Amino acid sequence: MEEIDTGSDDFGKLSKINSAQLVNSMLHNLWLDFFRHIREPDYNSANLDLDCIWTILGGEKESDDRKEAETNYKNVQGKILNLGEETIKTGFSKPTTKDIVRYANYKKILMEKALLLRRLQNQQGKGTAYGYGEDEEFE
Repeated sequence: MEEIDTGSDDFGKLSKINSAQLVNSMLHNLWLDFFRHIREPDYNSANLDLDCIWTILGGEKESDDRKEAETNYKNVQGKILNLGEETIKTGFSKPTTKDIVRYANYKKILMEKALLLRRLQNQQGKGTAYGYGEDEEFE
């Protein structure tokens, strides 16, 4: 088999495929799962969905932005750990006022975690695309 001259010593460091489409598809599916779980409400599953999103976004190259995001993520995780697992009571008995406050606090922290991850996704260019006035024409 003939060896290919790439003209660069860095050739082996580059990905042979562009996985951006796969990553975006995976993120999309995880966000759909999160939204479904947060509405059910299945807060434990919603939290796990966000953890999966973090493994994708948190795996980016080391940078100051990523270090800040990691610190923020750990802070939110700490809040969730302080609350413990959350199971929404179902059945014939009504939730107590204490339960309702606990559910609301858990959801509030999950939404904080979700916003942190969505902003990180956008910052990494894997989310919302922002245009600049001059970019009116598509190539």
